[in-house]
Amino acid sequence: MIDPNNKIVYVAGDGSGDFNVIESMKYSAHIIINNAIKFVQTHNTYTTVYLKGPFTYWVDGMLNCCSNFELTGDKTACVKLVSGAGWATMIPLIGPYNVSLENIRIHGFEIDGNHDGNYVEAKGKAQVAPNVNKGAGYYNHIYFTYSKNIYVYDMNLHDGHGDGLRVANCENVFFHDNTVSKLGHDPCFCLRSHNCHSYNNIVAIRTNSGTRMNDCTASSIHHNRVWAFAKHWSAGGPGFQIERQYKAAIDVEVYENEIHDTYGCGIWTIRNGLAVAESGKSKVYIHHNKIYGCGLNPYIYYVGGIINFGIHNVIVENNVVDGCYGHGITCMGTTDTSASSVAVAMYVRNNIVINTKLRQYAPTAGTGVGIHNRVSTTHKMYVNNNCVYNNAGGNYSKVSPVDDINVDPLCYNVANHDYHLLSKNGRYCLGNWIKDERHSLCIDAGWSESKYNDEPDPNGGRINIGVYGGTKYASKSYVKDVVIEDPIIGDPVEEPDVITQPEVVTATITLYPIYSNRLKQSDPNSVLRTNTYIDVGALGVNAFRDLLYFDFSTLDYKTIDKAELYLYWYYPENKVRPNDTVVEIYRPQSYSAAYVGWNNRNQTQKWEKAGSVWYDKNNMTRGGVPLASNTFSKSKVPDNQYYKFDITEFVQKYADNENLNTGLLIKAKVEKDNYIAFYSGNSPVATNKKPKIVVTYHG
Repeated sequence: MIDPNNKIVYVAGDGSGDFNVIESMKYSAHIIINNAIKFVQTHNTYTTVYLKGPFTYWVDGMLNCCSNFELTGDKTACVKLVSGAGWATMIPLIGPYNVSLENIRIHGFEIDGNHDGNYVEAKGKAQVAPNVNKGAGYYNHIYFTYSKNIYVYDMNLHDGHGDGLRVANCENVFFHDNTVSKLGHDPCFCLRSHNCHSYNNIVAIRTNSGTRMNDCTASSIHHNRVWAFAKHWSAGGPGFQIERQYKAAIDVEVYENEIHDTYGCGIWTIRNGLAVAESGKSKVYIHHNKIYGCGLNPYIYYVGGIINFGIHNVIVENNVVDGCYGHGITCMGTTDTSASSVAVAMYVRNNIVINTKLRQYAPTAGTGVGIHNRVSTTHKMYVNNNCVYNNAGGNYSKVSPVDDINVDPLCYNVANHDYHLLSKNGRYCLGNWIKDERHSLCIDAGWSESKYNDEPDPNGGRINIGVYGGTKYASKSYVKDVVIEDPIIGDPVEEPDVITQPEVVTATITLYPIYSNRLKQSDPNSVLRTNTYIDVGALGVNAFRDLLYFDFSTLDYKTIDKAELYLYWYYPENKVRPNDTVVEIYRPQSYSAAYVGWNNRNQTQKWEKAGSVWYDKNNMTRGGVPLASNTFSKSKVPDNQYYKFDITEFVQKYADNENLNTGLLIKAKVEKDNYIAFYSGNSPVATNKKPKIVVTYHG
């Protein structure tokens, strides 16, 4: 007898339930379960139908949920479609559809779509009912329309012909903490719905994607792990699929997922060819995802890490895209020559894109590229502050990167997909902070407007590139202040108590910069210390200056016979300039390389005068007598070779500890229409092109 003090009605297969599936009803368990649901619907005291296990509830008809209802059960309780069911398309195992409901919870048990019992492999695409094809709307596990407050969680969904959860024109949908494998369509497919969220799911794709959102707003896909169920060409499409069709704007956020070894791309954003006009208010925000090994399908063009075609305002930030086939991040259609008349913008920032491979299908030129725009006539890709490296088809095609770096990002263990950045001051590992011998240039190298507040101290005041940038797991900055306090000009320097003079020998050493900081007048508050170049002069009236810091400690109390700074001139290629560039060397006031910019001297202080403060040869503040200089004629084009500056006297004062080591300031004497650039210490080129100081000394 049903307990009137309990809100739960039990269904069982062993006679212990309030409603029981007897042997003669073995393949019609839907009737018994629906009777239990009807009882709950007609008795306000009750809210829940509970399926007891272990038992398989064979169903040959839809389970009809009602509003304010919970369907749950033991993990060993399994709702399973009968073999040879022969249902019409779009009839789900759990519904109903085309009915407006609210407040439904489905959780805790298993649904087996009995794919093999309703499919004859030999017939392939010639399937007819009761033997049907995948992805044609047959036997969706759960399907609701025009409903709200739907929760599906802690379920085991597998072996179906259709979707796991399908909703259309619904609101407040939560699909989470489910295990899904080998369905015939999407585990979670939301159409024209609002506030839909798919998260914490483990998905092995067989057909289509890991989650699909069509015309959805205020929705998200996060903290899922998705991969193809088997290494077979038919094993599904993208990890996630975001579409716009009947709505003028969509709004979906995709973050902190792990997507790997999919047969389609990792994430696919696409405008349906029949879509209504874009309102300009769409936003798809893709961030902090790990995407690796995707694009395995050997029979299609559109494979890669992240692909956009026709969706406006796609923002791609702080992802790792590693070892994908075809493309790392790209705008393209379903073929290499697909065109679009729709103007869209895509923003690509703070990502690591590495090891992209040639496409398996038609591995022609243009595949294997890190960041590529295949529809550049209408699609604009704004590419900033990424690390793009070691891609088989080249790092870029038809994009213009700004402040990217092209070096090994120094992730801890790429082979095992641990993308924490090496750090001399601390890399997160299982609750601990490990100090490494090497230090990634991706640390503090992200877009200057990205939020970094959640990164642990010291964080350098700037976001890291990569999947942990901007999070509490970001690798720590390792930047010492160039000096602790300002040099005091004219004060005597305290001598050490004992100076032991070594045997007199002559030696030559080559020093390379520890820090390279650019100062950019038109970007006065940014910290620019990861660029592959340094620059001086001006474009129009916007000036550029540089700070280089070298470690001179090996020269303490040595006699400097010769010290020469070498800068490798390479830009602007094959171009003359309106004015000569007289490059001058000065000694800068102390600063912090982690925070210095055109306006800022360190974390808390600004320069007394914007553009830095320096001392000239006569120790005059912002004086005009350089320590060394060289003239680059306006009529001469870069010849890709080193130019020397004699800084012997300058280095000797550092060696004698007469001056504190604050490095070098490099600027042009006159700053107007005379911009030139040299390689920096961050450049991926060989050391024979980087700035260097060659010192001959004795003592």
